[in-house]
Amino acid sequence: MTEYAGIERQLTRTGIKFDASRAQMNALHDEMRGVAQDTAMPVQEVLALFDALAEAGNDLATSQALSKPVARAAQAMGGLGDDMAKTLDAAIRSFGIATSEAERFFDMVAYGGAAGKFEGSDLAQYLPKLAPIGRTIGMEGPR
Repeated sequence: MTEYAGIERQLTRTGIKFDASRAQMNALHDEMRGVAQDTAMPVQEVLALFDALAEAGNDLATSQALSKPVARAAQAMGGLGDDMAKTLDAAIRSFGIATSEAERFFDMVAYGGAAGKFEGSDLAQYLPKLAPIGRTIGMEGPR
């Protein structure tokens, strides 16, 4: 019971960040459970992912569209959902990656990780800090 109450409190906080109505948040809760079930992630982690997307300035519809690619990437690379959301936000802001290219971005990240260039969970931890530096030295995303 305590766990459910904690999820409800966090859902309310996330809803405030999205400026969402209670009905929208109830629908989002159902969607979060579906994403959690599809990706075998705890609901709390999916909620943290949505919260990170909200904190990045995404609206509710954009966050809903990004939730599955971000959750799949987190599960595939062994990272946390909110770290992956921050990684995607860093790539969008620093390298101009379009939100519609989220799955492609994570595919490239996974390919690099599989090639032994880095661990996906390490990238999720460090890219949000390093991407702005890369941008200042002229690095760009795909054009």
